[in-house]
Amino acid sequence: MPTSEVPRGLVQSTPAEFAEAIGRAVLAWQDVELRCAHLYVWLLDARNAQGALTSFHAVHALAVRTMMLKTAAHHMFQSPDFEDLKEEFDVIMDRLGDCSRFRNRLSHSEVAQETTDTGWVYSLKTPAIESAAAGYVRSGGGRAKALPLDFPAIKAAEGQFRALAESLHGFEARPIDPTRQWTGKRL
Repeated sequence: MPTSEVPRGLVQSTPAEFAEAIGRAVLAWQDVELRCAHLYVWLLDARNAQGALTSFHAVHALAVRTMMLKTAAHHMFQSPDFEDLKEEFDVIMDRLGDCSRFRNRLSHSEVAQETTDTGWVYSLKTPAIESAAAGYVRSGGGRAKALPLDFPAIKAAEGQFRALAESLHGFEARPIDPTRQWTGKRL
């Protein structure tokens, strides 16, 4: 049923703008994936970079890849030269987990549309799943469904993912040799 105005919090977009925002965000995620792989090689100080990259990419679950990164970093942080980086690394890994969940919502949600007097408003909503587990959630158990993602949130995702990729790259750009001083510049 049409309403007299765009519902509060919903921003209108054309279907093309909406699809482009989703596409740009999902493509930005590829930078995050690439930076994670390079960070893994950096953390291992791998002489066989191709072998390390291949083994990292053999794992498809980001949760497992994150554990691989944390495990590799754990050994580095045992050195007094790098223990000050542990807190920064943990913050980046937390952001990686949050952004990964958001990326999954972008990639695996359904487009919902609502008509208004001025046109259509689009959002992404979690798909309905008819299963025993879905019934369990509906009856109050488990995690509740997430709120739909609106156009501004989807547009902002690209910047969030690119910022995360830069954080990962900034961490990776530090020299492993503690005798070299880090200048903050990329190698």
